[in-house]
Amino acid sequence: SNSKAIQHQLITEENVPLKKTALIYNGVDEKRFTVRDKISLRKKLGYLNDQFIIICVANFIPHKGHMDLINGLSQIKDKLPVDWKTLLVGKERKNGYTQSLKEIIKQTNLSKNVFFIEDCDESSPFLLASDLGILPSHHEGFSNAIIEMLAAGLPVIATHVGGNPEAVIHEKNGLLIRPHCPDDIAHSILHFAKDENLRKKYGEHNYQVFLNNYTLNTCVEEYEKVYKSCYNVKN
Repeated sequence: SNSKAIQHQLITEENVPLKKTALIYNGVDEKRFTVRDKISLRKKLGYLNDQFIIICVANFIPHKGHMDLINGLSQIKDKLPVDWKTLLVGKERKNGYTQSLKEIIKQTNLSKNVFFIEDCDESSPFLLASDLGILPSHHEGFSNAIIEMLAAGLPVIATHVGGNPEAVIHEKNGLLIRPHCPDDIAHSILHFAKDENLRKKYGEHNYQVFLNNYTLNTCVEEYEKVYKSCYNVKN
């Protein structure tokens, strides 16, 4: 399993014996995040150096909570720094959900602030150019998007579901919020928007969390241990 939450589910709901389970967190290739020059990346992407940029990396499906994020942003759009942006990075699943989101964005007068980065195969430049990561999912196993936010050195807002609390420790490297709760989203974004030093502190800590726990090499090593243990038992 890729989270303690899923491991617990296997044991309690699927009746898998504990000794037959293994916990291996997903890993992300650290080479994708070695170029850490925010100023150059923003210039290349067409963003201003002093803009406050929020990023959500998630495919455009309802349970990822994009609608909650939009409703939360609509509450605080006039309280955020001038020219703030939110980047929605993901892929459409051919269900028309993206168009629904765009219509809500227009209705809430957020078209100048919320932007879609669709069919994106490499999210790292956008993550490294951002100030704050958010994942408002209604349910998760263990999100690669959170690992990527840690790798980019971003403070993280995430819903308290699935394996999210295993990577995001409340008020230590981010904030955990309730799912389906735009009010929590609005309050948490404002919390970080007003405190650049806190964003920097959490971001620097998160990069170390990533290097210590969620690199691709670490993930591969853990799988090798499992394979070797199975081979030893068989022989």
